[in-house]
Amino acid sequence: MLAYDVEFLPVASAPPLIELARRVLGPEFILMMQNGIINRPHIGNQQAKWHRDLNYQHWTSSQPLAINALLCVDPFSRSNGATYVLPGTHLISEFPTTAFAEKHAVQVEAPAGAFIVLDAMLFHKGGFNQTTEARRAVNHVIGLPFMAQQIDIPSACAKRGVEMPADPQLRKYLGERWSPAADVFEWRRRRSSTKP
Repeated sequence: MLAYDVEFLPVASAPPLIELARRVLGPEFILMMQNGIINRPHIGNQQAKWHRDLNYQHWTSSQPLAINALLCVDPFSRSNGATYVLPGTHLISEFPTTAFAEKHAVQVEAPAGAFIVLDAMLFHKGGFNQTTEARRAVNHVIGLPFMAQQIDIPSACAKRGVEMPADPQLRKYLGERWSPAADVFEWRRRRSSTKP
């Protein structure tokens, strides 16, 4: 979303979110994606299926690889389809049985403006919105930089005329430092500019 509107940059770089990422992931991490979620009333949606935010990954790690931070634009309530989570499933590779999911699913309610933060390997899903209003959120997946961004955020910003921030730490967080070099000459130039 920040590739379309610079107003979404402060959401992705909120100091408490950055500090939490540092505490969970260590000193180096990258914004892998930022996307908008709209849970419309009385309509099924893609987020209503159990999934992980490291999509299609069915393995586990002894350390967290990524977190997802869901900013609640609107309040998350049982009636408007607040997110369901399956506690502990970030520790098992395959999805458990449907019976397990039905018994152990927990619905997470939160006020507007709150972040719901999960291990990105935790199975979760959106609930069914029974109200007359859409429930909106902005999702962020923040992970270790050895994993690629879903979209090259610096290039997407450049194409849309969205200026990258001046802060070098923020530029690195948005992916500038971690994008692959275009060729071997660019790789060498980057290596020589990072040496002490």
